[in-house]
Parts: sequence; C-alpha cells; structure tokens
Amino acid sequence: MATKSTVFPVPGAILKAVVCDRSATFLLQNTSTLSNEDVRPGDASCDVVMKGSEETAAAMPCHRSVLSCCSGYFRTMFSIGLKECYTEEVQLENVSSEILKTLIDFAYSLEISVHKDNVMPLLAAAVFLEISPVADACWEYLERHLDETNCLMIYRMRHCQIHRENLAQRAWKLVLRHVSSISHDSDLLELDEDTLIRIILSDNLNVDSEDDVLDAVFRWSHHDLTERRSALKEILQFIRRPFLSSRSIKNNKYKTVVTDKTVDEQNGAVVELNELSIQDQATNREMPVSSLQQRPRKFYDSRTVIVCVGGEVDRRGWAGLDCMNCFDPVDRAWSVWAPAPYPVCGAGLVNMGNQHLFLCGGYLPSGKCKTLHVHRYDLKTNDWEQMAPMQAARSFFGAVEVHGLIYAFGGYDPNDKPLCSVERYDPVLNRWQFMASLPMPLGSFAAAAHNGRIYTFGGCTTSNKVTGIVFCYDPPLDSWSELATMPTNRYLCSACIGPSGQIYVIGGRDRPAGSSLTCVEAYDTSTDSWLTKGDMNTARCCAAIVHVEGTVFALGGFGINSNSSSVERYYEESDNWTMHESPLPHPQCAFGCVTMQIRNG
Repeated sequence: MATKSTVFPVPGAILKAVVCDRSATFLLQNTSTLSNEDVRPGDASCDVVMKGSEETAAAMPCHRSVLSCCSGYFRTMFSIGLKECYTEEVQLENVSSEILKTLIDFAYSLEISVHKDNVMPLLAAAVFLEISPVADACWEYLERHLDETNCLMIYRMRHCQIHRENLAQRAWKLVLRHVSSISHDSDLLELDEDTLIRIILSDNLNVDSEDDVLDAVFRWSHHDLTERRSALKEILQFIRRPFLSSRSIKNNKYKTVVTDKTVDEQNGAVVELNELSIQDQATNREMPVSSLQQRPRKFYDSRTVIVCVGGEVDRRGWAGLDCMNCFDPVDRAWSVWAPAPYPVCGAGLVNMGNQHLFLCGGYLPSGKCKTLHVHRYDLKTNDWEQMAPMQAARSFFGAVEVHGLIYAFGGYDPNDKPLCSVERYDPVLNRWQFMASLPMPLGSFAAAAHNGRIYTFGGCTTSNKVTGIVFCYDPPLDSWSELATMPTNRYLCSACIGPSGQIYVIGGRDRPAGSSLTCVEAYDTSTDSWLTKGDMNTARCCAAIVHVEGTVFALGGFGINSNSSSVERYYEESDNWTMHESPLPHPQCAFGCVTMQIRNG
C-alpha cells in the first residue's frame, strides 16, 4: 500500500442533512442545540467520557449529541434507555483508543486521514459504529491501493464480500494472478480451509506447474499441523495429480510430513498421493480431459510477453513496418516472430485466448490507402492466415475483444473522414456484422475493454476538433452512453487497464499538429471519475501501453521531433515512471501492441 495519507473532507451540511432526520427525536429529548461547529471535545459542556478497549485507555470527554449525529451505533446507544445514556464513562471493548480518538476527531471536524497504517482498523471500527462517511473513505482508499501485496487480505474481509462486491472480485482476480508470490506470505498461512480449496479449484490459478500448488498446500498445513491434519487429506484430493512431477513428492521438505509419527492421517494422505500421482502420470497423460483433476490449468509453465506488430519508422515519412517483435519482461530481451503480411500502421491488434492474434485494417503506406483486410496469427505455427475482411476499411480505430468476439469501431475511412460505424467479428463463424454506431464520428482515440464493456477516450471529431469525450458500449444492450469527460482533451492517445482496475490514458496531442504530451490520467469505472497521475519521462503520441504483472509499460510513439524507441514503466504504488533499459529494436509509432500468455521453452 502507498504510504501517503489521504484526506477525505465530508461537508458538514451534507452529513447533518443525512442524520438529523434520523436523530431528531433524540436531539429534542435532550433539548440539545449544540452542533459540531459550536463544541469541541474536552470542553466544559461534555456529558460523556469515551474510552478505547485498552485497560489503561485514556479518557476522552465528548458530547453525546455530536457522537449521535455522526454514528448510528452511538445514536442507538444514547437514545433507547441503556445505561450508557446516563453513565459518565463508556468504554468500547473492540475499538482501540487510537482509532476511537480518530473517529471522535472526525465527529467534530468532519475530516479524516486514511493511510496504510490505519485503514483496516479504521474500516472495521467505522462499520461497527455505523459511520458511513468514514467507511466509504476507507473503501475508496482500498479501491485505489489494491495490489498483489494486500489482495488476499482484502478478499478475506467479510465486510468486503458484503458491502463491496466489485472490490472483492478484483481482489480475487489478483489473488489468482499473483498466487506464486502470495503463497509465501503470512496471509496465505492464515487462510481457512474453504478459501484455500476455492483457490486450488480455479483453472485461472497462475502457476508455472502443479508442483507450486502442492508446495503451497504443504506450507499451509505445516503452519499448524495439529489443527490442520484432518483437513490435509481432503485438500489434497483437489490437487491435479497427473500434472505433478514425481520429484515434488519425494522432495525432502515433504518427508517431514511423511515421517511424522504424530500425524498418521497425514502420513496416509501423502503416501496415497505419492502412489496415485505416479500412476496417473503413467496412465492418464494421453487420456482425454474428463475431470477437474485431469484438466490442466491455463497458466502451467507460462509467462506473459509483449507483442508489437507493424507501425511506422518515421511518422513524417509514412515508412511502414511489417515487423513482429516480442518482449519478455523477465528476461528483458526482444525476439523476432513471423512478420506481418504487409507493412501497416494504425491497425487493430487483438489477442484471442492466447492462441491467436488478429491484425485488422490499418493504413498501408506502400499503397497510401486504408485496408479492410484481416489476418490471424497462429502461435503454434508462427504463421499468418487471411480471414474474412471487415465491412469498412478503417485506420486509427478501436479494436478490442469482449467475450470471444472482436469489436472494431470508429477510425478514419479511405477519405480520412472519421467513422461512427461499429462492427463485430465472430471467429467461429469467420463473419463480421454491423452493430450500434458510435454516438458521433471519431478517430485517433484510445480504447479499452474492461469488465465486459468497451470504453473510448478522446479522439478527433468530423470538424477535426480534439475532444476529451468518453463513451461506453454495453455489448448485451448494443448501446452507447457518455461518461465523465477526460480532464485533458487529446487524440492519438493510448489506454490500458492498470493493476488496480483503473484505465490509464497516456500521451497523445491536445490539438491538431500540436506537440506530444507527457500527461497521464486514470479513469475509475466504479465512480465515473478521473485521477491525475504522474507524468511520463518522454512525450509520446501514437504510442503503446500495456499492463504486465503489476507494471504498466509505455512503448515507442512519436516524441518531440521524431519517433522514439524508448520504453518506460509505471509503478502504481509510487505513481512514478522510470526508463526501461531494454528499448524497442527500432523507433516506431502507430503499431499494434498486446500482451500474450505463452508457454516456456
């Protein structure tokens, strides 16, 4: 989590408007006309002393009326005839003095500071005491700072499952994505049996091999052998035994379980697993996948790479590229794959299931024309195949995948006029069909798909006006809606989903023939709001942006006077961009760029 604290002001008038109606009877009964602008904690008019849970907790003189205006819990406590209505001192058994003081200060000042050191206990106390503005501020903080270091902790929160389902789902996806690193954290060791089983059951568990899953299970059981001995045998049945190596069972770190005479039940479970795994490997490797245990996970022995296709060498000269380069962020090395069928820039590149890449449309510098051609790259054969063409030739358009279908929208037609048409491709039928059009003709915008919806950011309109407009497309409804406008009007910009689920929009230009931008803004789909992020080190338009394992990469683009080969990466926690030591093989812009999960070896 970030170490910065965030202040969330809550307007007093709004808070009072919410609570006064609910607490009006109580305030009349007490004939109190005090408000939190009139009084301060500790002054002579205080009528109750609050204490935290510690035995030596310090006394905090307060006003019942102020606490009641802030908290539904206190409002009930002080109004239904309980002893706390009359006793001079009230001690809360499950709220620490430090957190209680913070909440009391909020009741009087209507401001709260939320940071990584207090967010969890503050949230628990705010939910318990029914202080909605504070709870909302804590939820907002967690939404903004969700990452692999805290996703399991956040997912395990009971209140998160109940009150913030979207946050719980995002946290769950991060747990599955980063399970290899999380498996060594104390949070995993504290998991209950049901949650651990749910993790193990997922096909989307991002592990190099099933040995990693078994390793995590044994680490969990070793944390408390006495209490977890009975659970181990049940959990082991969910291990996908045909994909275990025989070496993993015989590894010395597991012998302590096998030879521990105090855990006979575990002993039997491990011996059984050992025998079955070897048998499964001998007999089931070639059998059809027919059960959960025999089904491989999606990410066995794999890694995420960045694939770049086509583009321009020199934006001023329109010299096209047909290259296809792959970058491995772990090895920090570039490799060359099969070139595209022809030099093309401003095309759409879409990853379909980590098996195929679709190259759609674009501008052909050799013929100085737009194309509607579509080609499919097969990862297994390292070759391209021509597919059904789009119904409209277009370049500098949006192209994304949603639920196994490709959507191509907007862009420029052969006469360089912005388009509003939208078409959808079904790879099973190899067919395109028109869908509901964009609300206005638009080209050179950024586009991204997130949670089953499609978003467009900025772009140029028919009058060549640069806009900051944002549209959202709902595929099931086949309809578009307008959302909160970007703070910066821009076109030739780029977008991707960041580590915490926000959509990052980088670079571009804010006016025709203007200079490239360094500014970065992030859109929060849950709140329909924008945040300003740290600037890039290099101004870029027609660049690429992708997210790989918690890091955002910005690649290439047109800079101040020429194309760039530079690559920089962004760390969400520090809100900072740093130059990467492995640039593109050559300067380029307006190229297709996606991430792809590929097998090792």
